[in-house]
Amino acid sequence: MHNELDGSWKIDVRRDDQSLVWALWIRAAERIDVPADDAVPGPLDIDVLPEPSTGGSSGLGPQWLRWWHRLLSVRDDPRAGIPEPAGAPGLQAVAQRRRPEAEAWRRSAVTSEAERDADRDATWQVIDEVTRSIGRRPRPFVIEIFTVPVRDDSVRTVGSNRYLVADRLVATPAWHAHLDRMIREVA
Repeated sequence: MHNELDGSWKIDVRRDDQSLVWALWIRAAERIDVPADDAVPGPLDIDVLPEPSTGGSSGLGPQWLRWWHRLLSVRDDPRAGIPEPAGAPGLQAVAQRRRPEAEAWRRSAVTSEAERDADRDATWQVIDEVTRSIGRRPRPFVIEIFTVPVRDDSVRTVGSNRYLVADRLVATPAWHAHLDRMIREVA
C-alpha cells in the first residue's frame, strides 16, 4: 500500500512469503535446533507436526540459520528467486525432499482475502491517526513487513525499516501500537 497522491510513502505488508514459510516449516518438521538469533521467530504455528525425515537434525541448526539470513536478505532483490541452502548439503537435501510437503502446508494456511482487507484497512487507519497527531504529512518512507505463521508475539527488526511479525500478532489490538511506532519512527 502506498500514498497514490504523491508517492511519498509505502508500506509493503507481505503475507505468506513462500520461501520464509518453507524454511520455517522445514525447521519445525525436522526439529532443527537453531542457534539463538534476533532474526529467528518462534515455532511454526502448526497443530500437528509431520514426522522428521532424517535420523537426526544435528548440525543442521547453523546451516538453517545461514539460510534464514540469506532468505531475509534476498528481499532486496526479488529477481533473485528463492535461494537454496547452498553450501549446506545436508540441509539442501532435506529442503529439496520436503519442499512439496512444505508447499502443501503453506497453501492450506494461506490468509484469506477478508483478513488481508482488514489488515489494509487497519494500516490506513494508523497512518491517518499518525498524520493527524503529527500535524503534517509524513516524510517519505518505505516500511516492509513480512508476516509469518509462528507462535510468537514479537516484532523483529530484520533490516532497515524491515520487520518480521507473527500472523497472529497482526490480528490483535496490540498490532495497532506496533505499527504506530514503526510509522512514527520514519514519518
